[in-house]
Amino acid sequence: MPKRTLDELFRDKAPSRTSEQRHNWLTAGDRRFIIWGFKELWPGARIACVLGVNEATVRSFRKRY
Repeated sequence: MPKRTLDELFRDKAPSRTSEQRHNWLTAGDRRFIIWGFKELWPGARIACVLGVNEATVRSFRKRY
């Protein structure tokens, strides 16, 4: 099975979290989406809104990355 790029993964459907999952740790897919969002020059607020996490979570991940 060929590997897919981040563009192929997130072009049509972004990951999202349910209200119960909003306080869980970021999954590998969530982290990939954040990286992809920054690559696409999305602001942290947009990434957080689409993903369903707090904007501070996105900022914290970016700072560590």
